[in-house]
Amino acid sequence: MKLIGFLLLLFTSSYSALAENSEPKELIVNADKLSSLLSDGFETETQRKYLKVEFEPRDRWAAESSYLVFISFEGRGGSNSFTQWVALFSSTSEDLSAMESERPKNQYYLVAISEIGGKMWRGMEINKAVQKGAAVEIPFMFWKEGDPGCCPSGKGSGRISFQDGKLFVE
Repeated sequence: MKLIGFLLLLFTSSYSALAENSEPKELIVNADKLSSLLSDGFETETQRKYLKVEFEPRDRWAAESSYLVFISFEGRGGSNSFTQWVALFSSTSEDLSAMESERPKNQYYLVAISEIGGKMWRGMEINKAVQKGAAVEIPFMFWKEGDPGCCPSGKGSGRISFQDGKLFVE
């Protein structure tokens, strides 16, 4: 009886975790692949956020369904440092699929990627990223001169925008 209860609990918790994840499965698979490519094998992915975005004007790179994927890693090279990345994934539009016949429609592909944070530079608060107009705003903490490695004291706000197949981080 305990085994049945445990299996029921395991199944319902797995099901609810899948139900909470509203991002397309293919996007998640491609973000997983990117994460493994960015990692050096020692570090651990500590945080990931998917943010559905609409960039205007749309060009051949930004389809109707685009996501920024924020990924944070900790422990590069076995150290206590961290790095943060943002990647833009977009689904293949009808036009792009027609131009590049080998690429199926509605498949998510990596458009652009940029390193956006790291220890002793700045720590992006990726859970607070929001789209405002044509850009995504994201608060961050940064290290001022004299700040210890554990404790950045500066505060700022960054902007991420997209144009002609490139991400711009300010």
